Amino acid sequence: MIIPDLFRLNDWNTRRFNLFIWSILVAYDFSFISNVPLYSLEILSKILGFVILTFIPGYIILRIFKVHDIDRVVTLLLAIGLSLSFIMIFGFTVNMFLPYIGVSKPISTFPLFYSLNISILVLMIIYYFRDKKFNSSQNQLRITFSPMLFYFILLPLFSILGTESVNHYNFNMPVLILLFVISLSPILIALDRISRDLYPFMILSISLAILYNMNLISTHLWSYDIFYEAHTSKYVLENGIWNPGNKTMVPLLLFTILSPVYSLICDLNVIWVFKIIFPFFFSLTPLALYYVYKELDFGNYKVDYEIAMLSVFVFIFFYGFYKDMPDKQHIAELFLALILILSIFNTQKRILLFIFSFSLVVSHYGISYFFVFSLIFVSMMSRFRVNADTSFLTPTYTLLFSVLTFSWYIYISAGDVFEVITQVGYHFLSGIKDIFQANNDGRSASAYLSYLSNGILWVIYMLIHLILQFFIFIGVLNLLLSIMHNKTKSFEIALLTIIFYAFLFVQFFKTYGMGLDRILQITLILLSPLSIWGYSFCVKNLNSVYARIISKRIYRNKENGNRNYSGSLNEATHFSSFRGKIGYKMIPF
Repeated sequence: MIIPDLFRLNDWNTRRFNLFIWSILVAYDFSFISNVPLYSLEILSKILGFVILTFIPGYIILRIFKVHDIDRVVTLLLAIGLSLSFIMIFGFTVNMFLPYIGVSKPISTFPLFYSLNISILVLMIIYYFRDKKFNSSQNQLRITFSPMLFYFILLPLFSILGTESVNHYNFNMPVLILLFVISLSPILIALDRISRDLYPFMILSISLAILYNMNLISTHLWSYDIFYEAHTSKYVLENGIWNPGNKTMVPLLLFTILSPVYSLICDLNVIWVFKIIFPFFFSLTPLALYYVYKELDFGNYKVDYEIAMLSVFVFIFFYGFYKDMPDKQHIAELFLALILILSIFNTQKRILLFIFSFSLVVSHYGISYFFVFSLIFVSMMSRFRVNADTSFLTPTYTLLFSVLTFSWYIYISAGDVFEVITQVGYHFLSGIKDIFQANNDGRSASAYLSYLSNGILWVIYMLIHLILQFFIFIGVLNLLLSIMHNKTKSFEIALLTIIFYAFLFVQFFKTYGMGLDRILQITLILLSPLSIWGYSFCVKNLNSVYARIISKRIYRNKENGNRNYSGSLNEATHFSSFRGKIGYKMIPF
């Protein structure tokens, strides 16, 4: 079946694009102004509001910057990232300037509604004069229906039904069945039972199913930092304005602007913004990482489609992916993944890099400062490489990102966050000499290993994570050798990976305010492929040892009169045909 390619709206001709955008906007505006839900379905107006906020600005901005003819899923990811960035910048501007013209509550329903319509109109006018002559033939999408496609469509739906059965009937069997079925997904990849064309949809489906399976349990918020962040959003909604000088609120546009705007435009309680909309945003992170992974080339280790998929499963199946409600850290990871995509695909649109960098800064201070230090390290080390390829990780970008980060947290948050970070930095530098000594940091790896428990599940849990860390360590050693021999082509990503691992290594002894589970979840963004590399390396070498043993057995049998020669030869033949598959496909998830 052939349908219009909605993933590539920016590649439609001007007439079709204008008609589509204005149709959605007019339908939503009519529903809003008349206060009559379309077709008596209140959910439809909420969906239209979600579409307008999540997709429309991003696709218009892509046309303004003339970004065309790239992969459809990458286009979708960039459009959503740009939309979220636009909403935060737009809301921040409205919040700062509307009070000067007499609007005392700019973050309220009607001021936001009219301001959003005007801003979209301005974007459409700019795009029309910049990109009205563009014409492309890539505006159709061919869909091939298959059992696997329906299977992945049903996973998120089954997840939602499973949480409903828990909430209303206290019956969790559907949830357990769902988790078991999802756990079989890597085996389907290893056995080549799924078409590569379905890989992106498979990632999105499984991510949504896992996240909704956790987040939709209960109708209330749960987790840790989310309560403080939700308080900030509710405060803004109640007062209709965000005062950056108020130190009782989180100084992040994610909660002072983005979540209140979604709550007002979609007519949703802010709790459901955190439980439904934010998990959708975070489910895009593994999808973005898949497109980063499959382009990596570390010399001796070229990531292909299957390895990229298995690496994504390492990221998704780690419990840090779903143990908390998606908050500042998780949305910041999405923007970090989008920055990595820009480095891989090299769209030559530096303005997109600036936009996503700003969005990362205003989403999470921890990842922002960590990325600043990582960029400084990469910039310093890149100077020692001969004939290094030009990339986005230039000293200029490092300086720009550093200025963005420090400026925001010094001036907007009255320096509170900056002061905390400098204290952590001082504590880190002054405590380097004691880093390997015993300490009372209860969230470090050494503390976790010291926990005493007679439960078999805890023992299995520790063994799984120790095995994961061992494979990552082997992968890092291989990556270091590849860098030393100047074999890696993804050089700057390789350097980022090394600094990510160094940061993780420190957490084994001291966490400096962030638990090991959070740091591991962040660093797996780049360390996941190395775990597969480490596993492949170990299995390959075990295969070599086994091959030598069989060869010696064949030689001895041949010397002893060929009595067992035939059986050993058959064993060797079967082994040699099997060893090519065992390298990375039998992953112990």
